Parts: sequence; C-alpha cells; structure tokens
Amino acid sequence: LAQRALDGGATTVLSLGGDGTHNEVVNGLMTAGARPDEVAFGVLPSGTGGDFRRVLEHGSSLAESAAAIGRPGGVPTTVIDVGHIAYRTDAGAEAARWFLNLSGAGMSGHVDRLVNGSSKRLGGRLVFLSGTLRGLMSYRPPRVRVFVDGREVGEWWLTTLVAGNSRWAGGGMMLAPGARLADGLLEIVVFEAAPTLKSMLLTPKLYDGSHVHTDIVHRFEGVEVRVEVLEGEAPAVDIDGESPGRMPVVIRAVPGALRLLDLNPRFA
Repeated sequence: LAQRALDGGATTVLSLGGDGTHNEVVNGLMTAGARPDEVAFGVLPSGTGGDFRRVLEHGSSLAESAAAIGRPGGVPTTVIDVGHIAYRTDAGAEAARWFLNLSGAGMSGHVDRLVNGSSKRLGGRLVFLSGTLRGLMSYRPPRVRVFVDGREVGEWWLTTLVAGNSRWAGGGMMLAPGARLADGLLEIVVFEAAPTLKSMLLTPKLYDGSHVHTDIVHRFEGVEVRVEVLEGEAPAVDIDGESPGRMPVVIRAVPGALRLLDLNPRFA
C-alpha cells in the first residue's frame, strides 16, 4: 500500500499501528525508492509495540496526533536515518529489510518469535518482559565473530547483538542508549552469554540503559556491523520486533534516508 501510494504521487504517508506496522510502511517506501525530498512519513500511534513513539517523545493520543495533521502552518519535519539488514531466511535464502528502531539477532529474535506467537492482551511492556524471561530459559547461545566498519572487534558466545538506529525496543527497553535517529551511525551492543541467573539480574537494567556498564555487555559505534556464526545454531534476527530469518547478518545505517513528520502537538 505504501509503494502504491508513492507511485500514485502521494507526498505524505501515515502509518497507523505499532512498530511492526511502521516497519512495513517504511519498507514499502524505501523499496519503492522514496526520497526525503519527495515524501514524508508520519506515525499515528497504536498497536502493541510503541517504541518508535517513545523515541519521538510522543506522549500524544491517537486523536491528538491525527488532529495535528491539519494544524495551521503545516507540520514540522526532520530528516532521519534508516537502517538496513541483510540476513538469511529460515530456508537459507538471502533476504534484506529496512528498519526504523533496531535490528540484530540472538535472544532478541528468539523473544520476538515467542511474543508474536502469544497473546498480546497484556500490552507491550508486560508481553515483552514475559517473552524475555521465557527466552532466557530456552535460548542456546552460538559463538559469533563481529566486525564493525570492516574491523574485527571480537568473538563471543552470544546472548544477543543489537544495532540501534534509535534507543528503544522490546516494549520500553533502552537497549541502545547512545543511538540517535539522525547521526549517520548505529550503536552496536553485544550481550555476551552468561549464566541464567546473571542474565536475569541484568533484565531490569535494560529499561534504563544501565546494562551497558556491566561486564557482559560490549558497546561499539559504526556505520556497518557484520556478524558471522562460528559454532552453534544460527540465531533468529530481530527487525523492529519481527523475526523473518536468521544470521549471518550485515547491518548498516543509511544516513538522511527518510523525512519524518512531527505529529506531536505538544511541540506545536
């Protein structure tokens, strides 16, 4: 639908839903070759995952956001980065997608599959917290080698690796606290495998970003990250809360790729 809108001459495309819906719309726009000088993308908040709304400090209701579209003087915009991830499908075919918030692989992808296969009636935060705790009990870490901007940065038994275009994912987890939407970079955070109890004690720190100061978390910054699987099963990918495939992955930032509408009337 987003591709069709762009082909039909639309200059504004709005996404009504959560992070998975926004991801679908952005993939439609980017696949169709949308340029920031041609079309603007806006978010109307709904759905289970509200992490992109949180990135925008968007405290407005759906009705307020919709009303902001027609405010006098027009709607302010800003140009932001978009992420791109190349991965393998479960069947082994090469595939790629765009993302707004965060992508990666490991337990985060495993949790996506648990969450998306269960009821979401409890809301995003509780659903993702429950999925994380269940994931800790069933995930089997592989050994991986990680390269950032072509330089090998280490080998680890991996719990998860995230590449953040923005800070939040997983229903309010600040997984990449240093990530920013318009700096042309990704924040890469590697969670090294640890005993279950130690990993469980880390979980509360995910909500305020303090996990990055622990000895099992490693942080890097760059335009591109590449991850190879050395031992064990290839872990599932996480792309804005969806998991359509597995490692190996190449994840990169695409600077200034999308023009974003500010539909938060608090800033009007």
